Amino acid sequence: MKQKKLFTGGISRCLLNAATLAFLSILFTLFLLPRTGFAFVEVMSGSMEPGISAGDIVLIHTHEERIREGDVISFQKGGVQMLHRVIEKNGEGFRTKGDANREPDAFFVRREEIRGVCIAAFPQGQRIFAFLRSPAFLILGLLLLILQGASVEAEAPAEKGRDHPYIILPRKRRKT
Repeated sequence: MKQKKLFTGGISRCLLNAATLAFLSILFTLFLLPRTGFAFVEVMSGSMEPGISAGDIVLIHTHEERIREGDVISFQKGGVQMLHRVIEKNGEGFRTKGDANREPDAFFVRREEIRGVCIAAFPQGQRIFAFLRSPAFLILGLLLLILQGASVEAEAPAEKGRDHPYIILPRKRRKT
């Protein structure tokens, strides 16, 4: 009895594999990347415009030891998370300033208040992250995984080891 295949074309199978890989990569990025010394920070104000705007997401390196003038740092000051550029470094700490601000911050940032150094910015990343954290994204991912499993099941050969695309068995020799 011939089995029906769920996905008949190579292109649809390739697209399904790519979508599944993308889903798993996004899960890795969202849940495992922060455990490796990196974190995502949501930008809440326009103090770093025009380069970094409210609604952007920045990727910070949390284990950066060398902080230099010109680096954009994420820090916690008085219960508020901020993202500003280092303009001066001295014995008291780091003087910072938002690129859109006229005056530097009135305080120095101590090393223990620093969360990390900005290494990348994703414009309007908050919209994307809101979707990636939503139940709709997880449902979509689960459907992809179910389809992936169904397509593998549909490709399973009727007879174990025969006509399987990944297993090559020697043919039986005919007796003459």
